[in-house]
Amino acid sequence: MEVARYMHEEVVRHCDYCGKPMSRSDVNDYGSLCETCYMKEYYG
Repeated sequence: MEVARYMHEEVVRHCDYCGKPMSRSDVNDYGSLCETCYMKEYYG
């Protein structure tokens, strides 16, 4: 249980565009952008 919380709830950085807090898993998936900004950036 602790590992899941550590991966998914801890704020490790903020999105370069909108400043939204990002968890470790978000950073692993999308780098320096949150999911929303990443999708906008790469898929319009």
